[in-house]
Amino acid sequence: RKPQRPPRDANLLPRATLHHRNKGSSMMRAVVAVTSLACAAAFTRQTFPAHAANLTRTYTAYESLPMTASDADAQGWTRAGDCEAYLGVPYVYGGSSPSKDAPLTLFFAAGSGAFSGARVSVYGGSSSVVDEWVDAGYYTLAADGTYVMDVATRDPSAVCGGGAEAGEGLGDRLVMNPAGVPLELPVLREEAEAEAWLYEGSCFAAMGTHFFGDFSGGDTLSWKKANLLPLSIMYWDGVLHAMFFTTVGWQGSQSRHTWWEPAPLDPYFFCKNLCDDDCTYDTLLFTTMHIFFGDTNFTCAGGCQIGCCDAAN
Repeated sequence: RKPQRPPRDANLLPRATLHHRNKGSSMMRAVVAVTSLACAAAFTRQTFPAHAANLTRTYTAYESLPMTASDADAQGWTRAGDCEAYLGVPYVYGGSSPSKDAPLTLFFAAGSGAFSGARVSVYGGSSSVVDEWVDAGYYTLAADGTYVMDVATRDPSAVCGGGAEAGEGLGDRLVMNPAGVPLELPVLREEAEAEAWLYEGSCFAAMGTHFFGDFSGGDTLSWKKANLLPLSIMYWDGVLHAMFFTTVGWQGSQSRHTWWEPAPLDPYFFCKNLCDDDCTYDTLLFTTMHIFFGDTNFTCAGGCQIGCCDAAN
């Protein structure tokens, strides 16, 4: 089943698309990014999730993550540096820096200690990411040779002092690459449905309804990894409920558990996230890691577990 969508207008695509189309000139990319930032939709600030917050990771495992700096201290996480602008105070697990087994850095507001963002570290060098993802700033090359993606959930003035305390819930926005050229994703499902570059996918129990970014400008996804936004979002009761990071390199291990999903997805299984019989992708595999912001004990409409459920969630 293919959901009905409004006609695509390439002029409504976000600034990241224009990075792809202007790879020959960094100066042009910067000018285009600033111009399109001024024209970008202003999304509603809405505390998420819709119900009680409960931060967990990894589909089917649902391992608990700390929601405050105090929780992080109590659960064996280690402060890993000073407060970072746009993100907050960094904490890592199992050492002084992220690792392949525990690749998340969580951030907390310096004043309130509330969750304020996340960073995922991707191993395997450039073969684990797509050039276009790096050109657009979704992933950036870190000093240790990993590629990282940053996601912020709070007003920048609230995370490192000098502004209001962080509010309730886990945030009121979702911003990729906040310290670079930011790309904001909507917290409300109705606003995601109105965006020309976001495409509705399937509903999964525990997750909600998936939305995927694609910057080709067509009426359907292009099925090109270069056009795929490597952060997917899910909504439940109309509000952001989960997200998952995507890479094209295997991040797991055959001998031990890591924080990524336990098995990579070939295009056939990745396409279970979408509601389109034409779905395919030009890659051998994807590796994903889900972060859940709330309760995972629910099904889709009518008790549907996985699929293109008729009723919206």
